[in-house]
Amino acid sequence: MAEKVEDFLQQHIEQLPSENVVVFVSYKPDKRTKFYKFLVKNPLVQVKEFKLLNSKQLLKYLVENYPISSNDAQYLVERVGTNLYMLHNELMKILKISPKITKELIDKYVIKNVQQDAFALVDNLQNSQKVLEILNNLEQMGEDFFKVLGLLYWNLKNTILIKEQQSLNEDSKTIASKLGVHPFVVAKTLKGRYDIEALKDIFHKLIDLDYDIKTGKIASELGYLYLKKILGRGEVR
Repeated sequence: MAEKVEDFLQQHIEQLPSENVVVFVSYKPDKRTKFYKFLVKNPLVQVKEFKLLNSKQLLKYLVENYPISSNDAQYLVERVGTNLYMLHNELMKILKISPKITKELIDKYVIKNVQQDAFALVDNLQNSQKVLEILNNLEQMGEDFFKVLGLLYWNLKNTILIKEQQSLNEDSKTIASKLGVHPFVVAKTLKGRYDIEALKDIFHKLIDLDYDIKTGKIASELGYLYLKKILGRGEVR
């Protein structure tokens, strides 16, 4: 279907009524394709690229466009994530009841992104009480176990890769570009102190748990229990 649309537009784009607007959106367009090259060269088409904001740009954008302090903006991003659409929705939710956004209102009305809980799990591996608290909350909210496991995979992998790149004296911009990770995530990870070998050990244990559940050796209903056993011991090895 997409190919038919592309062929049609290439043949008839000049016949489209001037009051009609056609918008093509791609998170990561393949610039090698015939259709992309057609759009770029066509005088009727405007091509715009919106690059991800780094951590400083993101916080600056929030402070300049919403009644929120820099510290509270940082707290909001850590709670919700870097998706501007989600950040905007959460901010507008608060602005319906208050002219100013504060940490107290964020705590009261903003639902924490599950991905941020996965970040928190990695950051608190030495604190068994905090780890168990996060996992208990996720379980009680009915969050899908495999979704949480997938996010843990993602965060552990990126943390390991980012810290390894840091050990090679790569700067944050280069790391973000090389790994395809949001600059905010890179900046946050670079500031943290992690035992990389211990993180690799946990990563392998999670793979074993995933395998055991999917092959029927462990019941899927016990996924959270085993995850707590791996992460909630107050130690990471």
